[in-house]
Amino acid sequence: MTIILDTNVLIAAFISPQGICHEVFEMSIYNHTLFTSNFILGELRNKLKIKFNYSEKEVEEVRNI
Repeated sequence: MTIILDTNVLIAAFISPQGICHEVFEMSIYNHTLFTSNFILGELRNKLKIKFNYSEKEVEEVRNI
């Protein structure tokens, strides 16, 4: 199954590693095909940097997952 996760779900998955969004993210990665877009990745990057003060290195680590 191909799954697209909303930017808000992705953000929640990374800022709260024990929440339901993190569980959904992990399940999607290990059991399905996770699909995204440049728009979603750009929005994720911007929100993590601006709203959650992620460094450039941390953002790149998230993006490489």
